Amino acid sequence: GGVQCCNLIQNIEQKQVSISTELVWNEPWPVIAVNYKNITKAFFRAVPYDFDAFVAKQRWGFGHGWEEKYIKELIAKQPAASWDAALPATTDYRLHDEKVPVPKELKPGFYIILASHDAAFGKDNNQVSAAFIWVSDLALVVRSRQYEGALDGFVMNNLTGQPVAEAKVRSWTRNREGKLKPAGE
Repeated sequence: GGVQCCNLIQNIEQKQVSISTELVWNEPWPVIAVNYKNITKAFFRAVPYDFDAFVAKQRWGFGHGWEEKYIKELIAKQPAASWDAALPATTDYRLHDEKVPVPKELKPGFYIILASHDAAFGKDNNQVSAAFIWVSDLALVVRSRQYEGALDGFVMNNLTGQPVAEAKVRSWTRNREGKLKPAGE
């Protein structure tokens, strides 16, 4: 019984942070939804990453869990932006949600947003959460077709609404093992 009580206390007092956000960032700028408990500050890093390399390592990400070596790789990379956010204290030991503004100076590209309650993103007594995003002024409008599972649509500038001529779009599908495979161009 004593061991169970100790485990329960540790679970109640555990520091926790997880994040979610929109997949594509552009005007109007989204926020990061922070789900947390027992912390008063969250630290963020926007790490630029090659999307093709991300797909090649797809066993981590898209809900498949992360391997420690990939987390270390991301933490070691030079972030394009770092910031922090003060969070209201959680005196009731329950999870709370807070919306945090995102940096608007990120250049277009693919990023992995990391969040931690430790400014150094250390390994001990810390949890690192991540979200995968694109910063882009493009929008993709997709329509499903009733025949053969086909898709069609167009690419446009998100700010002006003007179509983008000769845009190339890549798509992926998941195979039975859950890995992403190119679906065609």
